[in-house]
Amino acid sequence: MLFRSNLKKCVNCPPGMAYDISQNMCINCPPDQPYFDGSKCTTCQSPTYYSPELRTCTSCTYGRIYNQ
Repeated sequence: MLFRSNLKKCVNCPPGMAYDISQNMCINCPPDQPYFDGSKCTTCQSPTYYSPELRTCTSCTYGRIYNQ
């Protein structure tokens, strides 16, 4: 969420954008780094996938594979 001083309240970033706390603004991540981990835009290398809950690249548990 982003605090808008002119509105005196917190607002969500628009869809497809992420809040960058270091810049105090909503940002778009470039296509080659489509995930925002809370501090920077990033990408995941196969066979990992991006977990929005953990905000990091994650591997599947043993015996499972990620199917894009």
